[in-house]
Amino acid sequence: MARSALRDPLDKYRWTVSIEGFSKLGFHETSVPGYTITTKKYKEGGAHLTPRQIIDSVDFKPVTLSRGVTNDTSFNKWATGFIDLVTNNGAFNGSTSEATSFGGGAVGAAAAKAIEGALNNGAVPVKGFTRSQSSGALVTGGDSNLRYRKNVKIEHVNRTGQVEVVYMLYGAFPIEYNPASDFGAMSDDAVSIESITLGYETFEVLYSGLAGAAANLATNF
Repeated sequence: MARSALRDPLDKYRWTVSIEGFSKLGFHETSVPGYTITTKKYKEGGAHLTPRQIIDSVDFKPVTLSRGVTNDTSFNKWATGFIDLVTNNGAFNGSTSEATSFGGGAVGAAAAKAIEGALNNGAVPVKGFTRSQSSGALVTGGDSNLRYRKNVKIEHVNRTGQVEVVYMLYGAFPIEYNPASDFGAMSDDAVSIESITLGYETFEVLYSGLAGAAANLATNF
């Protein structure tokens, strides 16, 4: 049978995932990034029968990572980090506990701004604040990295283990989290699956090898 391309197609079951700050990553299933462009119709003067299509927005498809449930708590810490910051720190939500947790005044305002920056900017850690051992709230002093948005790298490898295509997610953050599958007495041979769904700012597809270099070059024209 004639081959459809100079290179063999890639298998679906050969991939790796890397996330900033995670060391144990083995996935049962990983979805790939994508986008949908929404448009609006604009009836230009003199051409009402053939309205123009104006780009309204770009919606990026969420990426879901699934793995078997283990005693590794890294997913849970990342997924619940936002809730922990909002509920345990008065400076972030504007409650009266600001004076107790942060000393009040400008200190509390600075803490709130620092926390908000950590949630919305994956490149900048929160500096000057550390977590209290007794209350769990953020207090002044120290250097705490509460980075919430992370870059994620999905590598598609060939049959020899070489990376052929890389999908980079920039500024990824959890938008949905399931710590395990629903329990069922009739599923005695099924593995409980933990899944986390990520939103992200944008993504990039990179290709390796000579063919990849030509493809990357072609995207510039």
